Amino acid sequence: MTSANITCQILVLGYTGSGRTTLIKKIIGENIVHETISGTNYEQIKCLDKHLTFIKTSTFETNDKSWYEVQEFIRNDLLPIHAIWLLLHYQSDIDENLLNQLKMLPRAPSFIILNKTDFLQSHSFCCQSELEKYMKYFDDTNQNDFPNYFRNNQILMVKREYLMKWKMNNEDVINLQHIFLMSLIDKDETHRSIGVKTLLEETIRVVDVSEQLRSKTYF
Repeated sequence: MTSANITCQILVLGYTGSGRTTLIKKIIGENIVHETISGTNYEQIKCLDKHLTFIKTSTFETNDKSWYEVQEFIRNDLLPIHAIWLLLHYQSDIDENLLNQLKMLPRAPSFIILNKTDFLQSHSFCCQSELEKYMKYFDDTNQNDFPNYFRNNQILMVKREYLMKWKMNNEDVINLQHIFLMSLIDKDETHRSIGVKTLLEETIRVVDVSEQLRSKTYF
């Protein structure tokens, strides 16, 4: 953020099993504080030394109550939301109702993360830095030179096409910054979490710019 005294508050959305808790743990380490937001099922997870607060639901399922709770939380503006992370399991069907939650905060920078792309971690594919590059620029419209291990995964490429079309069709009502890939495996030197650093750095960069623009306008 632009000031060391400002905490970046990130709303983390996704179904149970999408990897929200694992992602947060990868970032926050041990210096954290858990708080329940009064009157909600939402949890604040504060990372004191990084000036980050993650806000997540305890459960998030495909039912009307879940959608209603998210919408009420956003409408009531219980806490300022600086950015939204929406985690999806890359092999699961995409529920457009979940994507539409991004429309509730149209000005907040949002990021869609296709998580659990663990097949990309095989050391027979490429070096870690090359893999990180392709994962970072997964949604670049000028990116036409994906290696075969991307192109040959039909599920992944279909998800890419679907999400990029959805982004284009909704660009007037959302502030979707990027569609990132992520793998949270952390076993050894050849299997390390990939995509976390890129997501965090890009989020903070975009929020910085957004807050600077906001301070110069009247909205």
